[in-house]
Amino acid sequence: MNKFNFIRSIGSIYNTLENKDKIKIIYLFFFIILTFFFEMLSISLVVPIVSLIFDDNFLNVVKNYSFIPDLIKQLPTSALLRLSLISIAAIYFLKTLFLIYFSFWKASFIYGLHQSYAKKLYFNYINQNYLFHLN
Repeated sequence: MNKFNFIRSIGSIYNTLENKDKIKIIYLFFFIILTFFFEMLSISLVVPIVSLIFDDNFLNVVKNYSFIPDLIKQLPTSALLRLSLISIAAIYFLKTLFLIYFSFWKASFIYGLHQSYAKKLYFNYINQNYLFHLN
């Protein structure tokens, strides 16, 4: 199966959706991208925390960066460590809440699609004439 047939089949599936489901598909892609960024952010925050804990020279390196505010540069190591741990805990908490909501939303969307297609298929077969069922 070449990629043009795959794209064509995805397009035909998309065309069978109702308008409200098409909008939900767009939300689904947006949520997937948001999930990707949450995962990237949570993974990228681990390295500075570990460096702050184990590398004594980390604060000297951080003070050279211009994008870090002066208030943060002036904090002692223990306060910076506390601030970093609180921020990473808050980000992981928000990520967890978002992933729980996204999982619930995705499951209800898939269930709704399944129910809608099952109902359409059922009524399509039920409303066929009698001769259709004899063959």
